[in-house]
Amino acid sequence: KGLKEIRLGGHRASDGKHVFIPAAEFRHLAALPALEKANLVEIDGLTDEALAHVAKLASLTELNLGDAGVTNEGLPHLTKLKALRRLDLGWTKDVGDAGLTVLAKIKTLEQLGLGGTKVTDAGLPALAALPKLRELSLQGTAVTDRGLQALAACKALTTLTLGKKMKVTAGGVDALKNALPGCQVVMK
Repeated sequence: KGLKEIRLGGHRASDGKHVFIPAAEFRHLAALPALEKANLVEIDGLTDEALAHVAKLASLTELNLGDAGVTNEGLPHLTKLKALRRLDLGWTKDVGDAGLTVLAKIKTLEQLGLGGTKVTDAGLPALAALPKLRELSLQGTAVTDRGLQALAACKALTTLTLGKKMKVTAGGVDALKNALPGCQVVMK
């Protein structure tokens, strides 16, 4: 009951495929009320249904759902996590612009990973509603210079990670740095 951190998932040594845990089995996380950090990456079976169980972990401050079968429809469950500061949704199945309006309701978010998601320029203005957002990862998305302009409204942003293959220009990055002089842009 006193467990603070859990790591589940990854690839099976036998065949290199993701570990499979049925969505309903995530109900057992409720037996860990003190859980603050959950690294639940590369789990086939971690779907929107599973998020309903994850959302019952009131003490959760950090959640990594990388490469999970999560979609925009499951994100409202995460708004119940009132202590959540770090959320990584990188390479999830179907998280995109519509999901950002939901995530913008989690006012405690300081770090948000959206690499490899379906996020585009159109969704980024919603992130301005996150007053504590300091770190944002967008590598592997379809974001362009237009999206970077929208991020200028994220006044607390100190680190933005972009991908070298993204359609952002040096001019767009420079414009963001001028708007947010305290923001470091990292190209991966």
